[in-house]
Amino acid sequence: MTHALAGSASAPRDIPSFTQKTGVELLVRSLRRHWRKIATMTAVLSILLIGGLAVLPAKYSAAAYLMVSSPPNVVNIQDVLPALALDTEGLASEVEILRSRDLARAVAQRLHLTAVPGSDSSRGDHVGLLPLAVTNQLRAWKDWLKAQLDPTVVPPDEQVLTYLLDHQSVNPMGKSRVVEIRFTAATPELARDVANGFAQAFIDRQINDKTKASITAKTWVDSEIERLRQQVQVDERKLETFRAQSGLTENGNKLLLPYGNLADLDHRLTVAQTDYAAVKSRADAVHRLQRAGTLMNALPETIGSPTLSALREREAKLAIDRAALMQQYGPDSDRMHRVEGEIGDLRGAIRGELARIADGLDSEASLAANEIAMLKSTVAGAKSNLQSAAGQSVGLLSLQREVDAGRDLLVTLLRRQNELASQVSLQSADAQLISPAALPRKPAFPKMLPMALLAVLGSAIAAVGSYLMRDLRDRLVRSTEELALLLPYPTLGMLPRFQTSRSADRLNALSQDRTRFAEAVKNIYVQISPPDRPLPQTIVVTSAVAGEGKTTTAVSLAMLAASLGRNIVLVDFDMRRPSVHSILRLPLGPGLMEYLSGEVASLNEVIQYPMPNLAVISAGRGSDYNSIVRSEVVDALLKTLKQKFDQVIIDTPPSLAVVDPLIVAHLADRVVHVVRWAQTTRNTVTAAAGMLDAIDPRRIGAVLTQVDVDRHAADGYGDSVMYDKSLNHYYLG
Repeated sequence: MTHALAGSASAPRDIPSFTQKTGVELLVRSLRRHWRKIATMTAVLSILLIGGLAVLPAKYSAAAYLMVSSPPNVVNIQDVLPALALDTEGLASEVEILRSRDLARAVAQRLHLTAVPGSDSSRGDHVGLLPLAVTNQLRAWKDWLKAQLDPTVVPPDEQVLTYLLDHQSVNPMGKSRVVEIRFTAATPELARDVANGFAQAFIDRQINDKTKASITAKTWVDSEIERLRQQVQVDERKLETFRAQSGLTENGNKLLLPYGNLADLDHRLTVAQTDYAAVKSRADAVHRLQRAGTLMNALPETIGSPTLSALREREAKLAIDRAALMQQYGPDSDRMHRVEGEIGDLRGAIRGELARIADGLDSEASLAANEIAMLKSTVAGAKSNLQSAAGQSVGLLSLQREVDAGRDLLVTLLRRQNELASQVSLQSADAQLISPAALPRKPAFPKMLPMALLAVLGSAIAAVGSYLMRDLRDRLVRSTEELALLLPYPTLGMLPRFQTSRSADRLNALSQDRTRFAEAVKNIYVQISPPDRPLPQTIVVTSAVAGEGKTTTAVSLAMLAASLGRNIVLVDFDMRRPSVHSILRLPLGPGLMEYLSGEVASLNEVIQYPMPNLAVISAGRGSDYNSIVRSEVVDALLKTLKQKFDQVIIDTPPSLAVVDPLIVAHLADRVVHVVRWAQTTRNTVTAAAGMLDAIDPRRIGAVLTQVDVDRHAADGYGDSVMYDKSLNHYYLG
């Protein structure tokens, strides 16, 4: 990638980070750059990991499945003694029992595990040809000695329990009551035996618990039966004694008055009281009419007298006649006196009739009251006589109920006693082993195929990640794209790596037109000296540090310009470490040092001609390095050289080392900043650019040198298209 030298000035830029690019671009670039190393690292790591998996001890896993039902009470003891606590534990409680240390101890005893499997004493085997008793005694002494030396040593039996619980897993299957019991061990037989051992130990535990509960219940029932027998006998004797003393037979009670007669008396008393209330109500109504002295008001229905009804109708008719006469005649008329007289006689008759009726009702009420008093007296006497007999009957019934209740409970307990006798020997567990653990055919760990794939994948990720992190931390300049981001001035192009760059014969290849290096030099020279613009007479080539290829670049540009027919002079201003004379195989002096110090008066004495159109002024010998600091002397030299030659190309020391390049650069028409590919850091580049900050950026251009064409193309940078393989047939070397 190249840029035109001309352009507007821009402010210095911050150092860009490699992470400013997209993650995909970074990853692709790292893969392209390091794919061989990544593949090698992936292969090595994969082999190591797979080898490690291969030497890991195999582990086998076996699972048994239990159906755990909700158990009823083992002997239905709630029918015998309701206060006895019921079994209300759920599936979670059963799972915790399967995980308990007590159950693990039962499994260890069942399988004769006396030490952790894998040790010399596991599963009860004894070592060597010693008798078992001697071996056990030796182990006991060994365990005792370990306990004395280290009190924290766990006894072997506790180690076994810890091992069983650590390698066991108990999990309910979904929402069902099926429980999976899984065990992982070093051998398939042990995995199967322990898984089945836990299931069988759990079933045995349930049977033992139910048997113990049945025995306990039977013992309690036996004692209750004996107690109830004695109690029933005592109650029966009390009942017979009470009957004999009270005179009550077994078939019924001898009452002084039958319950039916007492009920009849109560009914007659109620009827008499009702009749008395009715008669009294009629008598009160008649007395009210007597006080009123008239029947003009409504006649009460309770009286029911036809005579009074007739008198009432007569009185009402006379009242109507009197009202009519009052309108025709006055109150003193004969007719009025006659009507008034009839009304008076009628009211006297009414009073007489009411008196007769009242006397009759009073007599009737008096008789009813006497009857009520007599019935009450009779009922009171009957109740008194009945109460005495009833008290004895109640006592008899109470004793009879106690005897009957005791007999019923005794019969129930005798029936339960027979049931418990059979249940003690015929108990069954509430859990069922629906699928015993089978002998595993393949190890559960390690699973070689998936784990090998994971090992390869993990190794690849680790390899890619390591090189990606390496690229993220990389601070070296590797492309003109990065160089353009670092510098406030444009880039001119790239120079591929030039083999044996200090060989004059190799440099003569620049005169040929079909080498990759020659074409790159031509491209840069065209960028510095465009054909459509005035030829720059002074070109300064510098770098930030030594070894970046500035001298090779300066010599290459000078030889190329000379091969084009231009009169070129190459000046070696790097007087501290000169190298131009060595590349061109020229003597070191006399040269620039002698001329600037005045030891040589004529410029022609220091100019050498290694090839047509190319003059060279070597650095020369001397120690007066301050002479170059006098810019007027340098300026005068450059003016003289520009008068004699078409172009002056100057090789300077590194700009970060001495001030010489800055003095010459201020006087030059063009400045070429050389940066070595994949060797110069970004901080170094920006530091050198800062030294050149006072110069017009349009006069400066950067060149990326010593580019490894194959590696740069493999890295996948945008400017690597210049090295596309399809262009190779255009070059001779």
